[in-house]
Amino acid sequence: LFYLLILLSFSSPTKAAEVTHLYQSSTPVKTQSIDERNEKAATLFKQVLIKLVGDETILDENKLKPILANAQASIQQYEYIDNNALRHNPTTSDDLSLKLTFDKSAVDNVLKQLNLPKWGKVRPDILVWISSEVNGERTLQGLENMPQSLFLPLQNVSDQRGLPILIPLNDLEDLKYVNADKVGAVDESAIQKASQRYKADDVLVMNIKQKNNQTMIRWQLGFGANSIKWTSEGFNDAAIKKGFAFLVNTIAKRYKSDSFSSDEQTIHIVIQGVNNYADFNRVFKTVNDIDEIDSVKTESINGGILKLVISFSGDGSTLKRLLEVGNVLSSVDKTVTTVPSADQIFRLLP
Repeated sequence: LFYLLILLSFSSPTKAAEVTHLYQSSTPVKTQSIDERNEKAATLFKQVLIKLVGDETILDENKLKPILANAQASIQQYEYIDNNALRHNPTTSDDLSLKLTFDKSAVDNVLKQLNLPKWGKVRPDILVWISSEVNGERTLQGLENMPQSLFLPLQNVSDQRGLPILIPLNDLEDLKYVNADKVGAVDESAIQKASQRYKADDVLVMNIKQKNNQTMIRWQLGFGANSIKWTSEGFNDAAIKKGFAFLVNTIAKRYKSDSFSSDEQTIHIVIQGVNNYADFNRVFKTVNDIDEIDSVKTESINGGILKLVISFSGDGSTLKRLLEVGNVLSSVDKTVTTVPSADQIFRLLP
C-alpha cells in the first residue's frame, strides 16, 4: 500500500489502487504459543473488520463482543514474522509479529449479520505532502530523506487501515513548485501544481511539529471550499495513528454505501471516447475491478460511445466515485451532455 515512486513513470494515467490482503492483519507478539495466538485473534479479527468497513466509528462494540470471543474459529492461516530480519537488524532480542488470515466467507457473513457495508479492494490513493518541524527547523519530507520514525508509523497505519498512500519524490521537478515553507503554510496553488504529475485521487498535507517528545500534526485533505482540516497530538506513533484514522473514516464515507445491501440497482452508464479495442479493455478492467459491481453488460458501442448496464449493490453516487478512482474515467455533467436513458455519463481519459 505504501508506494515507492522512485521508478514511477509520469507519462501514463495512474492505475486504480487495489488493496490486497483485506482479510489479513498482524500484531506484535512475545511468543509463538497457541494461547497467545488465540488471544490475539480477537484484536486482529476486529482490525480486519475495520479495514473492510473503512469507517471504524460505525462498529458497535456490544454487538462485536460475542463475535470476537470466537474469532480464532475463523483463522484460515497464521504466520510469524521476524521483524529484525526484515529490517536487517542484528539485535539478538526477539521482535516477532503474528500475521493472521481469516476466512473470507466467515468475515463477510459477520458483515452481513451486523448490516455493515463492505469497502472493496479498489480504493483511492492519497498523495501525502509532509513538512516537519523539529527545534524550529522545518524540513520537507520525501522518500529520500524521511526518517524511519516517520516512515514506519505511516507505513503501518496505511497497511492496517487499507488506504494506499503516495510519498512524493521531492526531486528537482517537485522543488520547482514546493519547499518546506510552502507545504508548512499549505500554499494550495503551489502544492496542486507539484501534485499534478502524480495523478493521485486526492492530496493530503501533513504539518508535523515535534517538541519535548510530543508530536502535534495539522492535517488537510483537499483544497479550497471542499477541504477538510483536523489535528492530532500525542507521542509520535499515536499522533500519526489518530490523525490517519480520521482520514480513513472520512475517505471511506465517500466510497461506500451506508449499510450492507443485498438489493441490486440497475444503472445505465454511458462512456465517451471509447474508440478502439484497447480503450474498451481499459474501461472493462476498471469496471470489473470494483467488488461492489455485481454484473456488467454491454448494451451497445457505436461512434466512440460505449453503453453499459451495471448491477450495483449500493447507491449511484457511490458508484460514480468508485468509477473515477484511478483517473481512467471522468464524470461528465449531464446538463452539459444529454444522452437519452443514461443514468451516468463518463469520459475515458487519455
